[in-house]
Amino acid sequence: MKKILFYVFFFITHAVLLYCNPVKKISLNSKFSTKFQQSETEKNTWKLNSETEMSFSGITAKTAWTSDNVNYGYSLKPHEPAWGIILTPYDFSKMPFYFKFGQLSTSGSGSKLNTGGIGYISTPLTSPDITLQSLTVSMPSAASYNKPFAGNFYYNYKNSNKILHDLKISIFTDEKEKTLFSSSISLNFSKKLRCGISFTTGRFLISSENSSWYNIVPYFPNEWKECHHFQCLFSYKPISCKLNFIIYENGFIYSVDNSFKIKNFLLKTFIYNTSSNQIFTANGNHLKISKQFRINPQFTFFIGNKAKIRSGIIFFAEEKIQTDGFFFVNSALSFSSEFKTKQVNSLLNFKITSLNFDDSFQNIFNNEITAEKLFEKASYNCSITTTLRTKLSPSFIFSYSAAPYTEKLTWKATSKLKIEKKSHLNIKTDFSISTKENDLYDSSIAFSASYSFKQKKLHITAAFSINYDFY
Repeated sequence: MKKILFYVFFFITHAVLLYCNPVKKISLNSKFSTKFQQSETEKNTWKLNSETEMSFSGITAKTAWTSDNVNYGYSLKPHEPAWGIILTPYDFSKMPFYFKFGQLSTSGSGSKLNTGGIGYISTPLTSPDITLQSLTVSMPSAASYNKPFAGNFYYNYKNSNKILHDLKISIFTDEKEKTLFSSSISLNFSKKLRCGISFTTGRFLISSENSSWYNIVPYFPNEWKECHHFQCLFSYKPISCKLNFIIYENGFIYSVDNSFKIKNFLLKTFIYNTSSNQIFTANGNHLKISKQFRINPQFTFFIGNKAKIRSGIIFFAEEKIQTDGFFFVNSALSFSSEFKTKQVNSLLNFKITSLNFDDSFQNIFNNEITAEKLFEKASYNCSITTTLRTKLSPSFIFSYSAAPYTEKLTWKATSKLKIEKKSHLNIKTDFSISTKENDLYDSSIAFSASYSFKQKKLHITAAFSINYDFY
């Protein structure tokens, strides 16, 4: 019923707007993708998705739809379109707030309630800034067709010339009664001194159902549980510090994110700990990470006015709990170096992952650590990226991955080309080949291109991709 009322409101509103309100912007995006397999031609498929967004004074609407992968010879089976609408009263007044309705997605501090810690995905050359997270709600994408109908209120006050730098309030709820509330405030006392606090709370339907005959996690049926995320930021250059507390009904998480920058040296650290091994996150998953630690020094060098070199290294380790109740430590090491001139931008990345210790942080140094055992299941990845600063901005990426434990090797090569005149044309080519136990395991080539055309009120993007698996 809520969706029907929304669709009626959507079409009536736009009929009125088209009649009496000039269009501010129309964006049309579509993509066609196809995949071929040499060994199994019956699995050759294609897929199509599209997004349309129209903006008027006071209102913006978006619809997006996608299809499943369709075998050649069969008709297209599109999913129901996802819808979203934004009401922006600040187009007519000075009040900085808006309303969103539709099949919305949450991120930011709302996603933090699902994960708790950090994932080892960041590059060693991260920004020195540490910022407060707040609840972010985005309009639907093509993959949002199965999301429930939701609503969002967002208020964002900003004033860079006063102590109260910004104030944010966000409220989200959907038809499944999932509810999130977030607020944050940032204070700038001077150019060097700033601080802020942020609070996010939510109500989620969570259950613990496991078919295993032995599990350290207790069973409980579907029930509503509350989760809370509190952040406190303090920065007095060159030092920044952010404290995080995530509180669940059966435990809590606390972490500290630090940054220290002086001249051309930057040091970032992160420490994370939990109070219980039986924490369930907001998405209903059992939190298996009990501790995390990361240290990231970065250095910058200048060769006169001709070149700039940035280098950084990350050491990351986390303690996880297994289903049998025992701990193990998973660690990784990553190094990056960037070389920039007026003509060339090059980046070297090297990463070692899956450096495992079969024990907890507390007992790890009481056991003998041998290189053979430490690197037994390690995986290696190395990539080199080069971009030329020309009108076409060509870039080339070569990467090599090795997993000696499984005897699997992968080589990848990527090239990108950007053509900018009145329109924008981006072309990308990927080639990948993998071997396992000295035999060919997988090989593929992919080609993609996107064309963008922009005028004052009309933006059109068309994309095409083709993937061919040789083996």
